[in-house]
Amino acid sequence: MKKNICKALVLLTFTIFMTTHLYAQAPGTPGGHGRSGNESGGSAPIGSGLMILTLLGAGWAGYKVRENYKK
Repeated sequence: MKKNICKALVLLTFTIFMTTHLYAQAPGTPGGHGRSGNESGGSAPIGSGLMILTLLGAGWAGYKVRENYKK
């Protein structure tokens, strides 16, 4: 049981760490774009959506662990 909890904790830590560092790539600039001062922006963050999915997954996993513990 401790081995499974340790694996889950390592996986959860890794997942949370990765979601805070993920960003989508910036779109490429079309030809001639940016020469007149119109520069494209940076990267779009996707971490908040992944954090919500991670929390939902952790809640579901906790529910399943609790359900199996009761049996």
